[in-house]
Amino acid sequence: MSAPRRSTTPGEQPTHLQVTGPVTDREATRIDRALTGVLHRHGLGDVDTRIRVTALPGPDRPVVVQAVLGPGYAIRTQIAAPADFAARVAARRLDTHLSRLSGPALRPWPDAARPPLAHTGATRPITRHKHYRLLTGSPDLAAYRMDALDYDALLFLDTDTGDDALVYRAGPHGVRLARAHHLHPPQETAVPMTMNPRPTPMFTDTEAAERLCRYGLPLLFYTGPADARARLLYRRYDGDLGLVTAAG
Repeated sequence: MSAPRRSTTPGEQPTHLQVTGPVTDREATRIDRALTGVLHRHGLGDVDTRIRVTALPGPDRPVVVQAVLGPGYAIRTQIAAPADFAARVAARRLDTHLSRLSGPALRPWPDAARPPLAHTGATRPITRHKHYRLLTGSPDLAAYRMDALDYDALLFLDTDTGDDALVYRAGPHGVRLARAHHLHPPQETAVPMTMNPRPTPMFTDTEAAERLCRYGLPLLFYTGPADARARLLYRRYDGDLGLVTAAG
């Protein structure tokens, strides 16, 4: 992993740039300048922004580009693209995202620019574990937060039921709700969404990883046998798995 860099484009607010893996200085600078230009066009040039560029294995030298605005902004984008086109693809993603956030509509689903990471294969290891206090709110709030963060799923605490819950991209409306224990549909929502009517399964993390990989799932929502709290297992761009659990 390289040391963090800072944009030095004259007259522009520095961004925090972190590069992991074999990404050239030229490629990293192009990505940094492209995203910084988008921020300025949207009047966000003075917002402290973290940009991460991570190289992945592959013949076209793919990279994952992530931009996170903050503090005070719950806005994030993430996209994977070949290194030669990453600056253009990441800038388009951020520009479209910022333009759309000014209105009520969520990003379209299916997302042609970012297909789900879903394929069958051998069980992969869980290499990242995020353990934090969940967002507390309605399914609408969770759906909007998921969208602003450019996630395909978000674990949250549902104020309608007090239950651990998940909003995720699926179904005819593009958003589906699942709860750990309560299966009844939500109250009227501003965001069109469907309810997952199936009981949430209970697995150990090892069992969940085996199931996700065996059946080619992009993610798996389940409860743990120790505390019956909800857990979210998801695929990472590097092929391994990530786990989200609730604190408190």
